[in-house]
Amino acid sequence: MTTRIISAEHESAGTIRCAHVWDHIATHIELSRTLAHDPDEHLVVCAECARLAGLLACDSCVGDKPIPVKAGRTHGALTSIYSPQALLEGQCGWHIQGTCTRR
Repeated sequence: MTTRIISAEHESAGTIRCAHVWDHIATHIELSRTLAHDPDEHLVVCAECARLAGLLACDSCVGDKPIPVKAGRTHGALTSIYSPQALLEGQCGWHIQGTCTRR
């Protein structure tokens, strides 16, 4: 799996931090229409903020392989979360098509 580089502004005490609530460890949320990683189209927030914002995890991706990331010298792992319109019956389009690489 590819290591993703997240801006060092999210780095603190050896973990990747939520951009909104600094005390929380972050989650990676793709905003691109293809759900592919785009450095200009993602959010780095905690799962609590994602739920409050109406963003949800794919039921099948939850607890699956996190995306390895690094910010400066900090290395961590972020879990992908998708927007509600990217899910159908709680699953991401990749799981529905049977092509999800996060299995």
